[in-house]
Amino acid sequence: MKNKYSIGTDASEINRFNPNDVLFVKKNLHKGEIIYFNSLETFEKKQKFLAKIWTLKEAMYKSNNSINIYEIEIGNLKNGSPVCLNFKGFSLSLSYCGLIVIAVSLFVE
Repeated sequence: MKNKYSIGTDASEINRFNPNDVLFVKKNLHKGEIIYFNSLETFEKKQKFLAKIWTLKEAMYKSNNSINIYEIEIGNLKNGSPVCLNFKGFSLSLSYCGLIVIAVSLFVE
């Protein structure tokens, strides 16, 4: 049987994310992501982290909309590449272009 491949992409402006928006953080970050988010020391680092996580989750959802976007947990491999910690079949890529973050998700079924 052949594998089925789906690709999802997303792009976001980093400066549209507000780290002081507690409701957004609680609703959209997994528990482990919140712990890491709270360890970041500056507004800019928190803002970039929110943009990264949101954009990756949006790309993942676009490549497989049967998952619940609010249950996704993103981490990093030792080389810094993003990885989904709780759903299998996803390969993720992340790039920055100025104040834009771009995510690609490949889902293999």
